[in-house]
This record gives sequence, structure tokens and C-alpha cells, in this order.
Amino acid sequence: MNEEILQEIEDTLQELSRLASDGAVIVVEGKKDVFSLSKLGINGRFFTVMNGSSMVNNMDELMKEREVIVLMDFDRRGREMVSFCKRHLSGVKNLHLNTEIWEKLKSLVGKYVKDVEGLASYLDSRRS
Repeated sequence: MNEEILQEIEDTLQELSRLASDGAVIVVEGKKDVFSLSKLGINGRFFTVMNGSSMVNNMDELMKEREVIVLMDFDRRGREMVSFCKRHLSGVKNLHLNTEIWEKLKSLVGKYVKDVEGLASYLDSRRS
């Protein structure tokens, strides 16, 4: 990976961190994803969809939010979950749904990293 792509990833993660600091909820699949993002310095409110509740119930909870950032894994299941979120949350009044960060990261690291959980260790190895 060249320096330019690494910088794009860093910029995208900084944007994610800024949005999280401003109160956006980051929606991930599980607890290991939260740990990986925390390791990358991203703190804020996280919502895990693998929480024992149905995806429909999860969407009902997320509809109460003002800004939701969907950051699922980069595999087929993750893509399906992003599509599900888009179908259920797009057009909800007073809710901004952000999938752009996921799309950007998927385009930058999707060939090398299959999940959010692996993002921190992948970047650690590239930074060295």
C-alpha cells in the first residue's frame, strides 16, 4: 500500500472520529469492531447490531437518532447489512444516514481486510 492510500485511510478515520465526537452513532456488527475502532482512537457512541435483538428492532432503535454512521464489515454479509440499514433508515425524518465512510474504507482496504475488527491490526502493520 502506498503512502497516498494510507493517508486517505487516515483522513477517513479522522472524519469518522470527528463525526463521532459530534454525537453521531457508529453502527457496527459486534464488540470486537468497537474494540478495533477504539484502538484506532475513535471514541463515541457505538451500536452493535449483533446484540441478540432482531435487525428490525435495531432499526427501530436507530430511527430515534439524528446521525447514524453505518460501518459494517466489508464482506458479503456486511454489504447485505448496509443495504438493510439503507432500506430501513433512508428517508427517516430528522435522521442523517451516513454510509459514505463505509464505502470509502471498503474501496481502500476491502481487498485486504474483510472486517472492521481487522482494521486496526492491518493499519498497524502498514504503518510500521
